[in-house]
Amino acid sequence: MSLLNQAAVVAEINLRMAVLLDQARRALTGENVFDVSQVRALLALTSEMEPHIRPARWPNETNQEFNRQIEIYREHLLGLRKTLEQIRMMLVGKRCQLESSQRHMSAVSRWTDAYQQTR
Repeated sequence: MSLLNQAAVVAEINLRMAVLLDQARRALTGENVFDVSQVRALLALTSEMEPHIRPARWPNETNQEFNRQIEIYREHLLGLRKTLEQIRMMLVGKRCQLESSQRHMSAVSRWTDAYQQTR
C-alpha cells in the first residue's frame, strides 16, 4: 500500500474514532449511551490501525500527511484513555447505587413478608 493510501486509510480511521470518542464523551453527560457495541467498534478500529503504526513505518520523513494522521490518532487514543477511565468510574458508581437499591428492596421485601405474617 502506498504511503498516500496509508494516509487516507488512517484519516478515515481517525474520522470514525473521533465519532466514537464524541459518543463516549456525550455518554458522560447523559446525552448518549455508550455500550458494548461502541467498545467493539473501538477495538475493531484499533485492530484495523495496527498495521499502519508499526515503528518501522513511523515517523516517515517522506509523507508528512501520514505523520500528521498518526499524530491525530495518538491524540484520539490519549483522549479515549481519559474518557474510558471516566466511564469506568461512572459505571462503578452506578453499580454501587444498584447494589444499594437491591439491598434496600430486599429489606423492604423481608419487612413486607414479616408484616403479612403478623396479620
